[in-house]
Amino acid sequence: MQHLWFIINPISGNGKGKKTWDQLQRHLDAKQIPYTCFFTEREGHAAGIAQQIISEQVDADIVVVGGDGTIQNVAQGIMPYKDHSITLGFIPAGSGNDYGKAMGISRDPNEALHQFLSGQERQIDVARVKVDHRLSYAVNALGIGFDGEVASAVNQSRYKKWLNLIGLGKLSYVFGFLQVLFNYRTVSAEIHIDGNKHQYDGVWLIAVANIPYYGGGMHICPGADNTDGMFQICMVHGISRLKLLLLFPSVFAGRHIHHPYVSVLSGKHVSIKTSHPVAIHGDGEILGQTPLELNCLHQALRIRC
Repeated sequence: MQHLWFIINPISGNGKGKKTWDQLQRHLDAKQIPYTCFFTEREGHAAGIAQQIISEQVDADIVVVGGDGTIQNVAQGIMPYKDHSITLGFIPAGSGNDYGKAMGISRDPNEALHQFLSGQERQIDVARVKVDHRLSYAVNALGIGFDGEVASAVNQSRYKKWLNLIGLGKLSYVFGFLQVLFNYRTVSAEIHIDGNKHQYDGVWLIAVANIPYYGGGMHICPGADNTDGMFQICMVHGISRLKLLLLFPSVFAGRHIHHPYVSVLSGKHVSIKTSHPVAIHGDGEILGQTPLELNCLHQALRIRC
């Protein structure tokens, strides 16, 4: 049986990562599955661990135990080594787990491991992000503007910890939404998609996605597909605070895209400039501020699930 390399974020989901690993480890030992495990100790550590594994193993099955931010960070370590035969798996243990939902991965750790071991390999698209002359990668989606500010507020909040403790971590975005709503200042945005220029005023947020979900289950880009070589881009603009608040619940069912203040486009190459710098998140992790450039790397990451 192939040796498995686990990268575990023990504090993801406010400690859910460690509990998930404890359950998974008992299963691995009972089934006599060979493995090596590493625990992340600080922000960005998962990328370094992935590079350490790859430096010693040309062919490796790496399984991430954590949340969307952890798998995003592991991708940072894997992407520079695309010539290696690396297969990535995921055991959901975060507060949102949008990647797991999009890929149909079970929330039960043992079942998720079985899906990895018995599943078929496939290749998915990855977003290459250039911000401030720095390159990074996102697996799920990017949020620019209001959504980036919400992600920043949630990451710094105390309520995320408490909501995770009582099993309501997905509500963190709702709390962050309300926290940022009344102080956020909209922008004018110039967006170039595959060479075509689009101009919008009163922009609240721009989501650029490879999968339909972000923010703990919001169906932000219902048509996004991480195998088609294209981003789906959703922009909310020209809407008042009150109307945005009323529109917000429809995002969880994907009905917002039919609203007149929502524009949906698609493309492979995207650049965004705004009238003043606004925050950018990639898979919930803050990447910097606008402007930015994005490229969809088709079938850049090998996974199994």
